[in-house]
This record gives sequence, C-alpha cells and structure tokens, in this order.
Amino acid sequence: MMNREIKFKAWDKSEKRMLPWEAIRTHSLVQLLNDERLTLFQYTGLHDKNGVEIYEGDIVKTIYDTTGVITFEGCPGHIGSDSHFYSFPIYGWAIKKSGSFRSFNTVDEVIGNIYENPLKEG
Repeated sequence: MMNREIKFKAWDKSEKRMLPWEAIRTHSLVQLLNDERLTLFQYTGLHDKNGVEIYEGDIVKTIYDTTGVITFEGCPGHIGSDSHFYSFPIYGWAIKKSGSFRSFNTVDEVIGNIYENPLKEG
C-alpha cells in the first residue's frame, strides 16, 4: 500500500473562498475541525493529467467526458451496490457520478469544486 501525504484544503464559509493547504497547515487538525467557518476536504493522494492535486469535493471530468464529485466511501476497495458510486481501489475514494463511468482512475482533470462551481445535475 502506498503512503500518501495527509493534507486538506478548506472552504471558508464567511469569506466564500477555498483556502489551500499552505494557508491552513500551521493550524492543528483539531483547530481546523472546530472552526465552524471552515469545511475541510481531504487530499486523495492523486493528481489529474495536469498535475493538479485531487481533493474530496472536487468536480472531475473523466476520460469518458462525464463529470462527478470526489467523495469518500469509507471502505477501501468498496464497490457499492448504489449505482451512483464507484470506489477508488486504494483509499476508498469514489466518484459520485452524473454520467456513466467506471472508476476513479478514469479521472482526466479537476474542473472545479462543489462550492465555487457546483455540478449541475440533469
């Protein structure tokens, strides 16, 4: 099993902007979790084709030209019975789909996140 760096980015609800890891890394995880202004998103340990880090809450485009939101299924290697989820095989990361695609490793590029440009269903 690969080791991955544990880091986060955070949505600042009061300033309505995404804070990168570099802006929040000096705070303890307890401080970040207890700050009601922030919503944390964990790094998956992977990058898209452009070298952009992929985080929970990111909207991604797949090689099949469909889009979805990165989420955590909680069970590494889980392939859920819910047809809306397919798991990333190492860490339990999944893509909640809006189209039809098979796995996390089909991610082509990060195209946004759920706060700054939400995925439009339908």
